[in-house]
Amino acid sequence: MSETSNIAEIARKVAKDIFGVFGWQTIGPKDHDFTCVQPDKHEKRTHPSDVVFWYEDPYANQKVFLNTDLKSWKKDTFSKPKIRGEIASLCQATECANISPQWTELFGDSTTAFQVHGLLFLFNRDSALESNVSRILGDYRADDFSLPKNYRVFVFTPETIVYLAAVANDIRVSCGEGSLPGLEKFKFYYPDLVDVRPKSNERTVAKGYAISKMVWTVRETANIGDVVELMAEFRGEGSSEFRYDVIGKYTRQEDGSLNQTRFPMRGAEKQRFLDLLEASAYASLAEIRAAGQSTSSAIGESDGQ
Repeated sequence: MSETSNIAEIARKVAKDIFGVFGWQTIGPKDHDFTCVQPDKHEKRTHPSDVVFWYEDPYANQKVFLNTDLKSWKKDTFSKPKIRGEIASLCQATECANISPQWTELFGDSTTAFQVHGLLFLFNRDSALESNVSRILGDYRADDFSLPKNYRVFVFTPETIVYLAAVANDIRVSCGEGSLPGLEKFKFYYPDLVDVRPKSNERTVAKGYAISKMVWTVRETANIGDVVELMAEFRGEGSSEFRYDVIGKYTRQEDGSLNQTRFPMRGAEKQRFLDLLEASAYASLAEIRAAGQSTSSAIGESDGQ
């Protein structure tokens, strides 16, 4: 079996305190192995599945399932060989999950198109880790792992988890204080890409969007004023690893609906937004870290170790 110590409790806390806010849902049994369909290639009989999350991808217009391996480690467990081994194992599980009838029966949806990716959730339960796990990941090469082209494995480092916990907590508090509508009423904003548009603004945060970029919300009743699209990326502790930009803005039609064309912002108008972002950047980072440490401690206490 996969990691068995308090997995059900960890999965419950993850789903409730973090991913539930972003619209991810769980499906199927927790902490359940499924049969390897390529035993000669993978040299094992089963693969682990601690919990499976799913959501509707707003761009691909299909369900996305995340076969998740939850790790709750003390600081001494975080090493380059250990993490490499866990990623390699999850790559194998992800490959099998996409072609396994048993996995589909347990977790999938045979009535619609879907894709399965892997998620390695590395939680530091003693909050004592000093090294930056993202830097360890940067030392790996693509050919260190074997995974079919269309499948992906995502790694949520302790730093990422702290960030996501802080964002989720901020959204929950804002809903409680009335700054945002209830969790069931607001949506996350998805811009048009170069070659694809989202089918609509979604209740769900798609993979990749909650990690590197600021989370945007759109009220259903917000039908006045322009919408300005900003980018803010948080990476590491140093000031050189925080960057931001003003992407453009969407104007409104007479009926209050947003135009689908994004207009660039230039000159003094753009500079006003850049000054605002710069003024608030480091205060926001300090608030995120403080909220994340509080949430990290709460999850760690629930682990019982």
